[in-house]
Amino acid sequence: MKHLPFRILTLAVLIVLIVPLLVQDGMFMDGVLYAAVAKNQAEGFGSFWQPIFADTWNKHGVHTFHEHPPLVFGIQSLFFKIFGASIYVERFYSFLTAIFTAWLIHLNWKTIFQNQKELIKFSWLAILFWSIIPVCFWSFQNNMHENTMGIFTLLSTYFLLKFYFQKPQNTYLIIAGGFIFLASFSKGVPGFFPLAFPFLIWISHRKNNFVNVIHHTSLLGFSTFLFYAILMLYDPAKESLSFYFENRLMGRIGSDPTVGNRFYIIGRLFQELLPPFILGGLILLFSKLKSNTTNLKTTDFNNALLFFLLGFAGTLPLLLTMVQKGFYMVHALPYFGMGIAIIIAPSLSVFFNNKSVKEKNNNTFTILSSILLIGVIIFSSLQFGKAKRDEDMLHDVYLLKNILPEKAHITVEKSIHQDWGLKVYLMRNSNFSTSNTITYPYFLVEKNKKNFYLEGFEKIDYGLKRYDLFTKN
Repeated sequence: MKHLPFRILTLAVLIVLIVPLLVQDGMFMDGVLYAAVAKNQAEGFGSFWQPIFADTWNKHGVHTFHEHPPLVFGIQSLFFKIFGASIYVERFYSFLTAIFTAWLIHLNWKTIFQNQKELIKFSWLAILFWSIIPVCFWSFQNNMHENTMGIFTLLSTYFLLKFYFQKPQNTYLIIAGGFIFLASFSKGVPGFFPLAFPFLIWISHRKNNFVNVIHHTSLLGFSTFLFYAILMLYDPAKESLSFYFENRLMGRIGSDPTVGNRFYIIGRLFQELLPPFILGGLILLFSKLKSNTTNLKTTDFNNALLFFLLGFAGTLPLLLTMVQKGFYMVHALPYFGMGIAIIIAPSLSVFFNNKSVKEKNNNTFTILSSILLIGVIIFSSLQFGKAKRDEDMLHDVYLLKNILPEKAHITVEKSIHQDWGLKVYLMRNSNFSTSNTITYPYFLVEKNKKNFYLEGFEKIDYGLKRYDLFTKN
């Protein structure tokens, strides 16, 4: 019962960091783009192997969307088929991935501590540390692909932990390889990092010898790439994946840098991990002041090292490219949360077992945590219908939806052509495609643009806030 209030508190923290902003309208451009592609697929506009964002999209000579492998679009499209086209569908999906991630952190923790009855109860601590990493809750607020990929990587490490800490059955390696395939099929190369698990556990625990490391890695890799070999026998899959690999993946690695320093990701990782490190340090200090704590056992140190190594394995490969963004490492951050929790949990366990921690105080904390959880849920529910960003843009997008015919095509003026927020909102919320090179019956321009004249078009005041709409005479 001593852990119950902390589990409730952790759930409250997870909800308050994600849901209030998630349920509001407006979202980071990539998340809206992904939702638009998935919704289109659900409505029959595009297919699993040939997804489509808009029929005016043209990249590398094709109008299909191959910026990422197709799995996440396919999964999310099922949600749109079931629940319809509401903006809350992608939000429900994104929050569901957060809940699944928390549950899988619990399963990974439970597997590695199956023989330590006291520490096994502290999975909430690992979830808490993971949930307060800023880029993590930001990612779940914005429907990022890393959310789904992280589920599959956690599933792969769960079965690898079962292999090394429960029963060394090759079936576990094969299943883990299948989930590594699904992770890479969600967001590409970053999903492959659990392939390093046999080597990393050899470093941290010295389990087996190096020959077994090679054997386990080979079996894990074989089961991962076998799925790709099978897919390549299917022509639509081969065409889709080949195009993604040749035109998107290889082209992206060599061009379009997003950072000026290859070591940006290391500094960003340190910055993101500051909240759990600071909270962990405060908890450790409090535990030592309140009780006589023991030093970290060798087994616990090895377990923490394993999770830290897994986190670095999912993060440091980004050094190989100049294309780096903070959310690219979201799938690896649960392992840092677990690693930090393992360092803190033994001291906290001594404090929990201290007789001075009275049951009366625990019951009071349970009540307070429950009240906090209820308050967080009420606060989150009050955020529905609000806009967290792009309020004027969204106002115009919804107004245009009521003005223009279904699936209209709009020409946009050059100055706003690169405003991807506008383009993805128009497609996601209104099914409108845009172009700046083709003349359509509708033309959108920045509001009150000076000296703007368009022959054959007439500006009509529809009450738009940010743009002016011209229609053909």
